[in-house]
Amino acid sequence: MTTGGSAPERIRPPSMVGASLRSRKKRPMPPVRFRFRQRAASTVAVAGDFNRRSTAAHPLKRATDDLWVLEVDLPPGRHEHKFFVDGREWWNDGDRSSWPWMPGM
Repeated sequence: MTTGGSAPERIRPPSMVGASLRSRKKRPMPPVRFRFRQRAASTVAVAGDFNRRSTAAHPLKRATDDLWVLEVDLPPGRHEHKFFVDGREWWNDGDRSSWPWMPGM
């Protein structure tokens, strides 16, 4: 019912709403791109809750003289990670603003 001569509100049929929700669920999440800048590094890996903090599971590849990159498909949500450089040093991700403490790192 409308008042003041305005047009009635259009409601989409349930089948259209369901189709819209289904197509939204099927869209894949874009991969997360990890970047690390360090000219002197020989090896760089990313370790976090998504790989049981493995220092070998996700090595980055050198893209330029000082840039290392890796794209990883991760499930939606918040993920904690750090970079493991040259097999001995832990570095925070300079592209992220806050860092939780990770036991053993």
